[in-house]
Amino acid sequence: MKSFTMHILIATLLLITGAPLKAQTSSLTLQIVSQGTSIPVDSAQVELLDYNIRVTSNKAGNVKISDLQEGLYLVSIQHPDFESKTVSININPDEDVTQSVSLIPQLDEVIVTEKRVDQFLEDQGFNRRMKTGFGTYITREEVKRKGRLDMTDVLRGIPGINLQRYESRLIATVNRRTNKTDSTPCALDVYVDGYNMGGHPPDLNLISTPAEVAAVEVYKGPATAPPRFNRFNSCGAIVIWTKQRIVDDEDKDS
Repeated sequence: MKSFTMHILIATLLLITGAPLKAQTSSLTLQIVSQGTSIPVDSAQVELLDYNIRVTSNKAGNVKISDLQEGLYLVSIQHPDFESKTVSININPDEDVTQSVSLIPQLDEVIVTEKRVDQFLEDQGFNRRMKTGFGTYITREEVKRKGRLDMTDVLRGIPGINLQRYESRLIATVNRRTNKTDSTPCALDVYVDGYNMGGHPPDLNLISTPAEVAAVEVYKGPATAPPRFNRFNSCGAIVIWTKQRIVDDEDKDS
């Protein structure tokens, strides 16, 4: 009996003095599909609000986030071709949660836009300028493939273009000065649907979202920019064509 009691005592001491227990963490797996179908949504942006955690769905429409603590999470799902959606998911300790989320396609907008976009860009000279190759041209299909949330994400990676914060604004610059004594960044002008935004370059992420963009042109200096986009600035220009302009033109013609 004494031997049994001693074994119990030793086991208890080992539990008390042993290595600390690992914190219980959970995981969240989402499958994102188009509503009414089982078609997966690739490149959807999934964000855990208030936690600064962002992930992108794979070709199967899946994302997995591990090492989560117990609690209620607000999850935002966005994709340029679908209506944005926010869901709340409760996660218990040491639990692996799997949930399906369906997104509503923006069918009406896509139908109107795709019907007019090619002719609209042709009328504005976009296709002709793209053939010259003097600038960098981003088509609607490329924007969709990037699956990004912000305009700076769309523009990121263009050779010779810097994306930087200046006076609380996110702007695009090139590596040269406006003059020898001026330390102001050489910021590109911004045009939206052919109109110069004027004055100090605006915050790129406040102008438009990738979901609204039909095409983008980027010119890194006066030598490459067409005269239409080279009247106010020697640094270059970013030209954004939006689907909203195309929809507005459709309304005027009806």
